[in-house]
Amino acid sequence: MLIVSTGANKGIGSEVAHQLAASGCKVLVGARNKARGDEAAAKLKSEGGEVGHLEIDLGDSATIASAAQSINTDFGHLSTFYSAMPASSGWRTACFRVAVLMQSSGLPRKLLEQRGSDMGP
Repeated sequence: MLIVSTGANKGIGSEVAHQLAASGCKVLVGARNKARGDEAAAKLKSEGGEVGHLEIDLGDSATIASAAQSINTDFGHLSTFYSAMPASSGWRTACFRVAVLMQSSGLPRKLLEQRGSDMGP
């Protein structure tokens, strides 16, 4: 199972990534900052997880498209996308943008959200 967890270099996103990796999932640590994302991924790897870093900024369509293409090229699938983006940051719009770009890249769409609301079409 391949899961992207955004904001995974700190806070709740980090804990989600940690729990998923500990349960045996392959996790891509989604982070805007490459150095912080690489550092978070390395820490989880050192704990025995199958982890990589995915540079993605949910406020930037270009990085979302690039991330979708990378996932499609490197893995060919994505099981789940988890966003730890706070509600005040426009997470619903950002997650919908991710879903559209992931789907247009041929990836299946299944999103887990911090608040568990339905994403809609």
